[in-house]
Formats: sequence, C-alpha cells, structure tokens
Amino acid sequence: MEKTDLEALKPFVKPLLKPLFAPIIKESIKEVLLEIEKEKFEKQTFTKTEVAEMMNKSYNYVTSLINKGYLKTTLDGKLITGRAINEYYNEIEN
Repeated sequence: MEKTDLEALKPFVKPLLKPLFAPIIKESIKEVLLEIEKEKFEKQTFTKTEVAEMMNKSYNYVTSLINKGYLKTTLDGKLITGRAINEYYNEIEN
C-alpha cells in the first residue's frame, strides 16, 4: 500500500480503533497517576496527630501502634513517613 492509500483509510479506521483503545489508555493513565501520587505520599512526613486524623483514630492509638512496632517513625520518633503508613496498611491487608 502506498502512503496515500493509508491516508485514505484513516477516516474509516480511526473511529473503529478509538472505542477499542480508549478504555485501555485511560486505565493506563490512571495507573501512572496513582503511582505518582503514591510516590509523593511516601516521601511526605506526618505528625502523630495528622496520622490519627488520617486513620480516624485517636492520638493514643497511633502512639500505641508506634510503641508496639506496627508503625515506624523517623529516628527522632516525632514524624511518620507516608511509606510507613503504606507498609502498615499492607500488613493489615495480608
């Protein structure tokens, strides 16, 4: 086929391919954006109060999770990383 033949087919093929590939492309974009958001979240640090609000639990509950070793903090013990929160939730799910 010549290039001109392909150009002539383009108006007919494009409407057929769009419904097939659009959901796949949308899902791929969602996965990439979710992964980017996850990476941003894991780099953030939060106070115990902020984590308690996120988890809809009390400050004392978060402190007990830290003391029991379920939730990890930074070296100074004052901040909790997003990664530690994700690890905690992954442990709960398994």
